[in-house]
Amino acid sequence: MKTNSKNRFTAMLLIGALAVIVPTWVMASTAPCTLISNQATANYSVGGIAQTGITSAAATFNVGVKVIVSVTNNDGNEVTVVPGTNKYALKFTVANTGNAVQDYALTSEAAANGTASPYGGANDSFDGTTLAIYDDTGGTPGSFDGTDAVITSLDNVAADTGTKVVYIVYSPTDLAESNLETAVYFLKATSKWADSSAITFASGQPTAAQAGGSCDGGTTVDVVAGDGDGPGTDGNKDGAHSDDGAYEVSTAIIGVTKNKSVIWDTINYDNTPKYLPGAIVEYTITIANTGGAEATLSTITDALQTANLTLVSTFYDANLNTATPTSSTSKAFLVTCVANGCARACESASTTFTSANDADGIDFATPTITATMGGTGVLPVEGACAAGSLGASDSVTIKFQATIQ
Repeated sequence: MKTNSKNRFTAMLLIGALAVIVPTWVMASTAPCTLISNQATANYSVGGIAQTGITSAAATFNVGVKVIVSVTNNDGNEVTVVPGTNKYALKFTVANTGNAVQDYALTSEAAANGTASPYGGANDSFDGTTLAIYDDTGGTPGSFDGTDAVITSLDNVAADTGTKVVYIVYSPTDLAESNLETAVYFLKATSKWADSSAITFASGQPTAAQAGGSCDGGTTVDVVAGDGDGPGTDGNKDGAHSDDGAYEVSTAIIGVTKNKSVIWDTINYDNTPKYLPGAIVEYTITIANTGGAEATLSTITDALQTANLTLVSTFYDANLNTATPTSSTSKAFLVTCVANGCARACESASTTFTSANDADGIDFATPTITATMGGTGVLPVEGACAAGSLGASDSVTIKFQATIQ
């Protein structure tokens, strides 16, 4: 198992160098168990008279089995995962560069907490609970879709650069981690014979069902692993290889703030008013989403200290410097919002709500104000906005007034 991070750039340079020096006419590897037999012949003459040539005994051997598997993550960056019912895939390519058809047992391995992300994000800090490995036999080659199937192995991967694409797929239905937390996973492929039996790396007698070629189960050949050391639990030349990918959480970060300011009192009116009995206090509640995913708000509640405060049932007006404030709206709550990417009425103009227990979305039942955000409430379905939705960088503000007793 490697303890240092991958240097993909170096690997690309090496691959590029090999591409330069390996001629394009290189043929496929010789099949396992193929008999190689050669003889040497000496021709000579005696007294100027040619004699019958002398031929050596044949030098023979049977070609061994070269087992080389490599696993490569193809994502290029952390895969963003959002809490919910969608499925998110880490994409890997499993390659056979040996000289025999191989099967591969596949496993996904969760990295230990603190393991570095291969793409520079935060270190591993959580494990998913619902993961599976899928093939790439669905309707869109090279892309995970709903028609791919769960697998635990690959069968009959061709020799000489035969490749298969597979996915580690996470269903984050119970994901509760914070924004930008990271989960690192390894895909490990362990080489098997083509009949899915285990390989012993030594001199052996593979059958045609195992290694193909001219193997007959009675011919002894060398079986050698040539894989590298991946970042997972595999080692160097052990018939297995791994590579790592990572999920990065994108979720909502909801903040709630409540501010107050005195806007009028019975002595100073609106000229530097103070928090005196009879004064009107304006409260501002702001709910903001500073995360990377949409949240759905349900309710916002605020219990007033009604022994000392009385909710003003009529809202803002232009005459707060008079002894008796008046209102033409007769509504107690003002809502404004920011909705990036979708359109809401409260973006361009504030919307107002009564304090009565009705269907407009905000009600007051002593001592509690309750704002219902979804359904037909404060944030209904509008344009591309779902009911109650608060997208990334969105906010909603509710204002109301109360009189100090």
